[in-house]
Amino acid sequence: MTVLFDADVSVHYGQLYLVNRDSPDGLDLGEHFRGQANGLCGAAAPESLFLITDRHTGTVALRIELHEREPPVAADWAEVVEVSGTLTGEQPGLSEWGGRWYPLALPPGEYRVRYCGGEDRYLLQFWPGAPAPDAVLRVTKGAYWHEFARSLPPPPTPERWPPRNCGGPPRSGSPLPCAHAGRSSGGGAGSRPVPRCSG
Repeated sequence: MTVLFDADVSVHYGQLYLVNRDSPDGLDLGEHFRGQANGLCGAAAPESLFLITDRHTGTVALRIELHEREPPVAADWAEVVEVSGTLTGEQPGLSEWGGRWYPLALPPGEYRVRYCGGEDRYLLQFWPGAPAPDAVLRVTKGAYWHEFARSLPPPPTPERWPPRNCGGPPRSGSPLPCAHAGRSSGGGAGSRPVPRCSG
């Protein structure tokens, strides 16, 4: 097992993201959760993960691990979900809502991903795995978000993904605001543009 990240991170609107360094700006909430059973780790859009935290704004502890095979589920996690994802970019990283970016030594490949949540602490585990439906293994406060994901329409086919940049306001009725103004955290090596809605 390799620890890729283990530190406190800032969350706003209960959001964190795993993206490629050169990914287009603009991560849409609904786009990432369409067709899923779980509403905490969105993997329906290509090349990225949309993570939901119970804390709306503040600091949470996050640990990211890379495993050779599926690890056991620890008993002390209140929320546990799994998704499948394929990463092909050479510069994956964790992005905060405000644009701060943390590089991750995560090789390209097909992964099974487990997202665990507790009281202001989270664990993201990767191991090699073929694509499979997402799953909810344990649920407490996350029930609202699971129902939200299940209420969304099916995802479009890959060739019909909507454009990601909008420059306009969030879609009406969106349960989480998105940073449609495209502000950044001031630039620099540790910053990315703020994710925006797809309009």
